[in-house]
Amino acid sequence: MREPLGFSLGDRLAYDREGVRMAALAQGATTVALHELPHGRCVGSVTFELAGWRLGMSADGGLLAVQDGGQVEVRTAEGALVQRCGELTNLDEATQAYLQPSPRFSRDGRRMAARVAAGDWRIWELASGEEERAGDSLERVAEFAGPWPAEWTVETSPVTVFTHVRSGARLALPVGGGWQANPADPHVLVGPGMLVELRAAG
Repeated sequence: MREPLGFSLGDRLAYDREGVRMAALAQGATTVALHELPHGRCVGSVTFELAGWRLGMSADGGLLAVQDGGQVEVRTAEGALVQRCGELTNLDEATQAYLQPSPRFSRDGRRMAARVAAGDWRIWELASGEEERAGDSLERVAEFAGPWPAEWTVETSPVTVFTHVRSGARLALPVGGGWQANPADPHVLVGPGMLVELRAAG
């Protein structure tokens, strides 16, 4: 960023798909600051009723979601309430801070998903609030699945094993789960303490 910005370890950041908008939330706060990239200038804020511990932004930057335990509040970037989903649960700060991933919007921005407990992802229709259970993995739901190199498969417990489909070549790494691919080049993945690039000869 062209202008220096300071964030603490507990702050949550979210970005749009193009990388021109960024949102920032201090854990347990109700106000989300909006920034433009790459200069980093603050261009406004959105106030939520829910004090959030997790933050999500839709791919186009038009929607924001904050999560507190099992409850999620969704607003537009202009501050209009879109939907309140789920039920407020009493989780201690350690659970809030470390066990829950950020809420995620579907690629078309019409649905939103959040993990409300271990192994319990929920999906809500933003227009109606209708709820669907997605179990322990959101990656099986097509519109929430992240990009992935089509010619590779992955097994993630207790170690990670990448298998090249055509050649059968296998690559084992001493870490488990949590891999995300770069949307611009799905062969570049980030995982627990590791950045890898998957390439196969021939």
